[in-house]
Amino acid sequence: MKDLKGYLLTNSIFSGISGILILMFNQSFLMNYLGLENASVLYLIGIGLILFSIFIYYVVKKRLEDDNIIFLISMLDTIWVLGSFSITFFDLFGIDPKSFPLINFVALWVGLLATGQFYFLRKRKSKK
Repeated sequence: MKDLKGYLLTNSIFSGISGILILMFNQSFLMNYLGLENASVLYLIGIGLILFSIFIYYVVKKRLEDDNIIFLISMLDTIWVLGSFSITFFDLFGIDPKSFPLINFVALWVGLLATGQFYFLRKRKSKK
């Protein structure tokens, strides 16, 4: 990942694969691992991630020069990170604590992507 496009493509691929895995994975196993009682939450997250992935890919291909949209993507990633850490730090939604390392690992990865996106966006803006 040497540039903004690389960070965004990585974000798109990671989001898409994550969404597909959530939808295809054994729902009862995943629900037990997370300690969830309602499978619809997982479906919504999976579908949301796939749609987010498609949106990012569209931006990379057609709107890469649109700083506002890239800022929006980076902010949505930041909200995901803050939400994930809040869930684990404050023990929200009755999620099983054994899943916290996975949730935090994903949040750190998404945070890395958001940081790179913000960095290259800022770098690009300073050249204008």
